[in-house]
Amino acid sequence: MKYLWAVQIETAAEAADTEVEETLYWYLTELGLPFVERELVGGRMQLRGYLAGETQAAVLEAWRTHVEQQMGGAIRIDWQPTAIQDWQAAWQKHWQPIPVGERLVIWPRWLANPPRDRLVIPLDPGMAFGTGEHATTRLCLRALEAEPQLGRFADIGCGCGVLTVAALLLGAESGWAVDIDPIATAATLANLELNRLSDRATVLTGSAGVLQGPVDGTVSNILAEVVIDLAPEYARLVRPGGWGIFSGLLVTQADRVSEALSKQGFQLGQRLEEGGWSCLTGHFTGKSAGS
Repeated sequence: MKYLWAVQIETAAEAADTEVEETLYWYLTELGLPFVERELVGGRMQLRGYLAGETQAAVLEAWRTHVEQQMGGAIRIDWQPTAIQDWQAAWQKHWQPIPVGERLVIWPRWLANPPRDRLVIPLDPGMAFGTGEHATTRLCLRALEAEPQLGRFADIGCGCGVLTVAALLLGAESGWAVDIDPIATAATLANLELNRLSDRATVLTGSAGVLQGPVDGTVSNILAEVVIDLAPEYARLVRPGGWGIFSGLLVTQADRVSEALSKQGFQLGQRLEEGGWSCLTGHFTGKSAGS
């Protein structure tokens, strides 16, 4: 029977929506977990996700030692094997429809009778990030909904493809979706097919460097440090006057990210916030700072 490693980090609930949570989330994604869920229970915060069963236990042990050395004794890390079908069944039971913004609703593909008064995004997340459970995904969806001319876009760090699908359903002409994780790009391809949008998007495994511009805009729901590192790539890809939507950021990190983007000609328009998380929206002028 095929199985996955169920990996969990537990710490005090006070760490929720702080840089501690962001750092722990980073360590989990660096390990290779494409989707991380959070649960607050009994005064504790639990971050958990699933890793390929082929991963050697020695790799997990070395990773745990490194994280504990960096974070101190305030965390507990463990893992156990879980059957793939058990994980899928538990996830499907847990995941419910998620209304977002004025018009959108993320709808699990296995549920019947979707609503008629909202734009429905049927989705099967697989193991990839971006189901709408996290505030940053919802913030990006709200920002996409508010952008009047989406045109041709790039979704950098596409996860399961929810933002790519949403942009196309909201009227974008075409899109590119990239992610460094092949599990994520496979999930994006599947969700594009589920929504009959495969002919309007190109999906690639890699980062922003695999794309050629210009595009009319970009959306990127990844970690703050990655957004900062990719700021020159965003400016290279997006045409002057084009839009940008950036999340995966804590409110406490937003000013630093905005500063890095502004050096590449990004003019901040609106900052959206939810539950300690932030989303930056605005447009690129085509002129970097000092030019």
